[in-house]
Amino acid sequence: MSLLIIIKPSTKKQSEKPLMWLKSICKKRSFSYCMFTTTGSFNDDCAQIRLLLSKFPKVVALGGDGTLNLAVNALIGSSCSLALLPCGTGNDFSRGFNCKEDDWRKALFNTPTAIDIGKINSRYFINIAGVGFDAHVIKTINDKANFSSFDYSWTSIKEPFYYQAQQLQGTFNNDVRAC
Repeated sequence: MSLLIIIKPSTKKQSEKPLMWLKSICKKRSFSYCMFTTTGSFNDDCAQIRLLLSKFPKVVALGGDGTLNLAVNALIGSSCSLALLPCGTGNDFSRGFNCKEDDWRKALFNTPTAIDIGKINSRYFINIAGVGFDAHVIKTINDKANFSSFDYSWTSIKEPFYYQAQQLQGTFNNDVRAC
């Protein structure tokens, strides 16, 4: 088997241990792998990952919710399965399963399980979709090269003083609504 490993460079410290483990498992099981390091450009990264998918039956995302979201958007429509080794800042998706690190490692080699995926406009999501203030906080944090859970908390506290609400419009069950 061969794996495509997607990793975000700013999670290097958090991903060091899981990556070493994954490389040693690949060596023990005679799996080949290719590392793809994200650049921070969502569309470019998706395009590059899509080009690599034909060579890999499984993709492993090493990171948090952002890396997982990137992987989901890149894999849509492919026959690849996706596994996650959580090592991001918040890991909201993985915390929802209440699994330990060892459980995530074992799941890498289990039979894939289908889960729901949502779509807003042209982007897919696997965990949550945020709009308004929530999306503003994430965008503000993502503008930084590296961030921590403290940065998320601090940004959530200070940004209400700068945030300007905007009118939203959406279509729900073929009914256009303004919010």
